[in-house]
Amino acid sequence: MVIYKHALAGALVPILDAMPGVLTVVFSNALVVELLFHYPGVTNLLQDAASPPGLVADLRRSLPPPDVPVLVAAGASLGLIFALLYAAVSVLRRVVDPRLRGRDLP
Repeated sequence: MVIYKHALAGALVPILDAMPGVLTVVFSNALVVELLFHYPGVTNLLQDAASPPGLVADLRRSLPPPDVPVLVAAGASLGLIFALLYAAVSVLRRVVDPRLRGRDLP
């Protein structure tokens, strides 16, 4: 019981602190894996929105504009995911860390 109450609570704090950085790397590497292995996903959507297909083959025409709403929505949704991730980690840290349990939120 002592191990679960004291040692585990102290050991979870560094793990929770590192979790947002690790998950950020996992999400960004997922985009690279989609691109390299040609999985259909967010990367293909963003690539098509930034530069429409057939752009390299015919450069004599004027360049079509990028699909700005798709790019903005993808950036905003990824930013929202990371903000929610950091908020969840800070709430979990307040629950897990024994030094912060009795304090008021700043």
